[in-house]
Parts: sequence; C-alpha cells; structure tokens
Amino acid sequence: MTVERAAALQFGARLSGTTHPSKANAEAFDGVVDKITHAARHLLASLHTSAPPRDRAVEAEKARARSRERLFQTPRWPARPMDSGLCDD
Repeated sequence: MTVERAAALQFGARLSGTTHPSKANAEAFDGVVDKITHAARHLLASLHTSAPPRDRAVEAEKARARSRERLFQTPRWPARPMDSGLCDD
C-alpha cells in the first residue's frame, strides 16, 4: 500500500465516520478512496521544490534525538513549590 493510498483510506474513513463500510457502501467507499488517491498523487506530482527529498528514517532519528534532549535536560523551574524557597515550612 502506498503512502497516498493509506492517506486516502484515513481521509475517507474520517469523512464517512467508519473504517469498515458495510457491504452496501463498500463500492462507494472504495471508489472515493481511489479518487482521493488519484488527487493526492496529482497534487504531489505538481508540487515543485528545490529541497532534496527527506529520508523518513533519518527524520525519525532526528525527532527521537530532540525528544531525548527535551526529556533529559535540566528543568528550568523547581519541580515542586516547596523547592523554590517560597514556602516557609
């Protein structure tokens, strides 16, 4: 399954409110998904960019690195109000 087809299925499911249409509606659903897939391919083919294509694996690793950086950085604020020195106990 292509990325365009998967996106079309997700979009069709969102619009119709169901991921598995009934037998009576399956033909109409599949037809709409085919049309959305065609439109998505047409859109992607018509876009112009000077940037090189991105690699999903590389981008995913960059996102994981940013997440690790945020997760393990020193907090800029006290974790609890009593640690701030504002509470006199």
